Parts: sequence; structure tokens; C-alpha cells
Amino acid sequence: ASDVYKRQMKTWATDWPAKVEEEKTVNSAGVSGFIMGELPAEMAGTADRFLFIRALHNLARFEQDGGPLTTALKSAYDILKPGGIVGVVQHEAPESATDAWASGSNGYLKRDFVIAQLEAAGFEFLASSDVNANPKDIPGENKFGVIPNFADQPALAISEAKFKGEAIAIVAGDYNSISQLDISSFPVYWKPSQESLTISSAKEKNIANIHSEKEDNILTVGKVISGEPNLVLENSGFQVSGSLKTSYVEHAYIEPEAGASWMDGNTLVIQACTQAPIMDRDDTANILGLEKEKVRIIPATAGGGFGSKLDVSIQPLLGLVTLKTDKPCRIAYTRNESMMSTTKRHPADMNALISANKNGKIVGMIFDGDFNTGAYASWGPTVATRVPIHASGPYYTPNYKALGNALYSNGPISGAFRGFGVPQAAALQETLYDQLADICNIDQLEFRKINALQDGQKTVCGQQLHGVGILECLDALSQKWKEGLNKTKNFNKSSDVIKKGIGLGSCWYGCGNTALPNPSTIKIGLTNTGRISLHQGATDIGQGSNTVIAQITADAIGVSMTDLDLISPDTFLTPDCGKTSASRQTYVTGKAAYNAGLKLRSKILRLSNMGNDSLIKLKESKIIISNQDKKQEHREQLNIKQKNTELAGWGGARGGGGGGGGG
Repeated sequence: ASDVYKRQMKTWATDWPAKVEEEKTVNSAGVSGFIMGELPAEMAGTADRFLFIRALHNLARFEQDGGPLTTALKSAYDILKPGGIVGVVQHEAPESATDAWASGSNGYLKRDFVIAQLEAAGFEFLASSDVNANPKDIPGENKFGVIPNFADQPALAISEAKFKGEAIAIVAGDYNSISQLDISSFPVYWKPSQESLTISSAKEKNIANIHSEKEDNILTVGKVISGEPNLVLENSGFQVSGSLKTSYVEHAYIEPEAGASWMDGNTLVIQACTQAPIMDRDDTANILGLEKEKVRIIPATAGGGFGSKLDVSIQPLLGLVTLKTDKPCRIAYTRNESMMSTTKRHPADMNALISANKNGKIVGMIFDGDFNTGAYASWGPTVATRVPIHASGPYYTPNYKALGNALYSNGPISGAFRGFGVPQAAALQETLYDQLADICNIDQLEFRKINALQDGQKTVCGQQLHGVGILECLDALSQKWKEGLNKTKNFNKSSDVIKKGIGLGSCWYGCGNTALPNPSTIKIGLTNTGRISLHQGATDIGQGSNTVIAQITADAIGVSMTDLDLISPDTFLTPDCGKTSASRQTYVTGKAAYNAGLKLRSKILRLSNMGNDSLIKLKESKIIISNQDKKQEHREQLNIKQKNTELAGWGGARGGGGGGGGG
């Protein structure tokens, strides 16, 4: 198409509202022909006319879906009948509109009439895609979130995008049309609004609430108070205070979000990268208005997650296209799209004051932290709760007060990222402990050993601990720490330009959900071919759960790992093992695998009337059970096939407590 055509199409797609009055008065190079009723000579070619009609059709469709009053369609009439008049399509035509062209320069056209006339004239609508989907196309509840009571994020934004990178529509088509699509020409009109990107701006009184129902942009507040921190701090011997700000951090996993969807009968199947298949299934089903049993999630092999792939991303978008078109669909984010749209580590603005007595024992601590959760809740409530629980570090702190505030902003969504806010707090707490040790004139490692939590002591939440390992960990550093101090001291004496230092720090967090149950379920069974099927739904994102859970299972049964057939996560084939986050799978799902293995072993030995110390071996479709001079051989197809349901082991485990790392 001509340069004039290209320029005008771009104007319509982006700047039309601001340009329309100006364009009406300009009559150079045929540009105003699109407004005044003249078809420029440069567009005389048939191909250009088809392109022109396509653009008009797309803009008219956008108009019908609630776009701004921007589309001048009268030039389409010029193609059909020379000498036509001006007409404009809007979302709802006024009562004066008829099924024909209205007279006068302010007349309106009905979209259906325009399309019908063009089709009757033999023109094709060469749309660059098979389907455009917007929030109106979502059949269920256009809302999701990892914590049900805080779910507030739409799959496609409704009328307002709360952060740059939020999805507003889906454009789907065959590979060639999508790969050649100039997304900058998509007909959307942006109206800027006041933004609030930082913690400080979110707290300003003159800033509008990101979510109208959340006053002062506060999502939630976490609080822990034990002892009498204010009274003690007023009378303590040594004190340090400080503040620390941290920024967004991108997970930068090697694999951007990618997946595919298709229909299997009346079941929607989605295979995509995820850390939480059951959560994905439930959220996707709710968004698409389907029963949970009609959605099957098959986790793809993940190229890293670190917490970000706990949140739904592409799953409902894939499902919506497949439901709308009844066609398989795939999507793969570019690195730019991944970084714009997915979660980050929470930026923090923290302040703390810590006191100690003359012997270096910590007396009390006061902590206050604001965390930027971005445009939507995601894991903000977990961070606001988990940080106050952990801000003391793994040290005995008898008097303590900590607040954690999760605040909304127009920044990227903040979610899980290895620690749920605890690493941010640890950076401040450990810096202050170094300073406090220096004030007390105590070696920094020794200061930590003096205050490290020990067996029988209670945390700031009152939980009595057993099997605490932090002191042993610090003791193991003693020799290396002394050597490091001497090396840096000697080096710095002889170097005027380059200086070296040595430091250490401690961090703690519990495994799994913070103070909530962490159930996992494992299913194993003996097949009629002499194999053990292990159905385990813990997604392996590189941490090795496929290996370690199989090892635990084999050990519990007393067989080799080579006797196991692993059925990996699939919401149709495996029970719920919870999400892969907070370093919980080995501990919690591993315990479930252990329990299931013991149950299966017990059933095998009971049915064979053999003792608990017997050996079990699977060989050539046979199960061989031996105990000293006793030995039994059973062929599955002859003996246990009829008892197939009995020879299955279910194992469950429930983990709970104060902890968690993110993904």
C-alpha cells in the first residue's frame, strides 16, 4: 500500500481522536480523502483496496466492542458507490441511524449494515487473525489469585490496565498470520491516568487507590508482638538502628512462559510450565466457567521457576482461544513479554532497631517493613505475614515487635521468589547485627553464636524448637572465619588501592505454607506385570523431586528404583501433592511417599504371611519374598490381579509451621 495509506492506517489505530479535527481541514496528498469522501488515487489498486477494507473491518469491530468514537467508514461506501457521503460508526448508533446511509456529514452507520453491504459487493475481509478475544469473551469469573480470599487479578483487563504489561486482549491465528502481525496497529486507544509506582507514592494521601475498595492502597498487614519490646529498648545498653530499601528482582529463568491447549473430547487439556498444577486447574476452570473435572493440566518440563510460575499466566488465555475456536492453540512468551507480565521479588522499604546488653545478648528488636506488591495481590499477603515471623533471624529475641505492610502500586506484580520477603528482611537484620557486634566489641561470628536459637528455646511467635542446627552451622565456620579475617587484614596492610573484606550472614525460613497445613498425597500400586507405579504430582522444576520422591518410595518398600514406573504430575493421573514452593516437596511429599511405601510393603507381606524383616524383589513379572530360609514367588497375573485395588498404597502427609521459601 502507498505511504499515504500506511500513514493513515497508523493514525486511525493510535492518534485518531486527537487528529480528526486537524485532518478534516487538511487536503494534501490525499490524506483528507479518508474523511471527506474521496478515495485517493494512490489506492486505486485492488490489493490496496482489500487492505483498506480489512483495516475498516477491524476498526469497526473494535468500535462495536466498546472502543472510542474514532472510525470513519464512509470511504468504504466510496468503493461500493462513488459519490457517497460521510458516515461514522459508534458503539451504539443513535436513534436517527437507519439501515441505510444517513444523510449529512454527521450521519451514522450501523456496523452490521456496513459489513453486509461490503460482503454483498464481493469484498473479502482479510483479517490478520482468526479470532480476537477480549474480557467480554470470558465465560466464567474474570478473576484469579493464588490466595482465594485475595484473588483480584483479571485474565484480561476490564477497561483499565493497572500496570504496563497487563493483558487486555488475545489475538490468535495461524502461525504465518501471527508471526507477521504488527501488534502496534492493534486498535486500542489508551487514556493515561495518574500512576503510583513506588511505596512512597502509594502511601501519599492524594494518590487514588489502585483498588477502590482498598483504603490507602493497603492490601494487608502482618504483625508479631512478643514480650515488651518498647520498655526494654528504652533501658537497654547498646542499640543500633537502620533502614534499607530493596528493588524489584526478576527471576530470569531460562525458559519463558510457554504452553499449548487442545480439546480431548469434552475436556480442555492445557500443557504449560507451572509449579502448581492443581491451583492452575482450579483458577482456569473458574475463569472459563468450566467444572474442574473438565480441565486437565499437564505440567510441561520447566526450565526454572523460582516462585514466579506459581501464579497463573498463560493457562486461561490458551484455554479461552481453544474454547472459542475449537482448535489447538499454543503460545510462547518472548523474554520481553515474560519480564513485563510475570511476578517479581517484592521491593521493600524497611526500618529496624535492635538492642543488646553488655554481654552481647539480644534484648529486643522493633521492625517495620513496607512491601510493594504491585498492581495485584499475588503472594503479597504471604510476604506481609511471613516477614514479621522471620525478621528476627535465627536468633533468640525475647522482646519483639514487627509489622509487615503489603501495598498496591501500578508497578509489576510482586510474587513468590525464594523466600517470600525473608531475604529482604535478612539483609537488614544481618547488617544491623554486624554493627551491634562491633559496638559490643564482640567478633561478628561470636556474636551470632551467642544469640543463635538452641533446642528448647522459643521463636518470636512462641514456637518451641527442637533439632535446631544454626549453632552447629556457625561453629563449622569458626576456623575458616579466623583464616579469612587474617588473610584480609594482611592483604589490606600491603594494598593501598584494592581492599578486601569478609562477611557472613544467617537466614531462616520454614518449609511450606506459613502457619497453614501443607497436605500432599501419593498413590502407588503393584501392577499385574510386576511393576510398581508411582503416581506423584509434585512438579519438578529442577530441584529433583522426581528423583528424591522415587528414592524415598523405593526405600520404604524395600525395592530398587528400577522397579518403579514414575507417573509425573498430571491432574488426571496424579493426586494433589501441593505446589512446588517453599522448599516443601522433599519434606512433605517425601513423607507422603514414605507412608505410602510402608503401606504397600505391609500389604504385600501380610498377604504373603511373611515377617516385617523380609526382602522383596521384583523380577520378570514375579514378586519374590524371602526371609532367611523361607521364600515365596508370586506371579501377578495369577495371584494379585484380582486384588489389584487392595495392593495399592495411599500415603498422605501434612506439613505446617512458620516457614517458606518461594518456589
